[in-house]
Amino acid sequence: MVLDDAVECFADLMDCKESYGKVYSVGTSKKVPIKDLLKFMTGILPFDVDLEVIPGTPGDQFGIRANIDKIRAETGWEPKWDLHAGVREMVDYYLKKNELS
Repeated sequence: MVLDDAVECFADLMDCKESYGKVYSVGTSKKVPIKDLLKFMTGILPFDVDLEVIPGTPGDQFGIRANIDKIRAETGWEPKWDLHAGVREMVDYYLKKNELS
């Protein structure tokens, strides 16, 4: 989930009195395995990254997905950012800030 979406969601919830005191799941509603996210991130970097993959441990989560049906139905909120576009913007910001691009 991209921070812009989280902030907008929080602001929308503050404007919706019916949401007061309720608990909502907030996210993209799409399951993205960490390995896929890492592959995408390393693919857009202008330098090589060596990743060490270690075996999992009992109880590891291999992907989670936020069910946003409730918040969508009660407030109309929808994420606006695609996860890949958000990650690309974050990486671009980091590269520029650190003069790595």
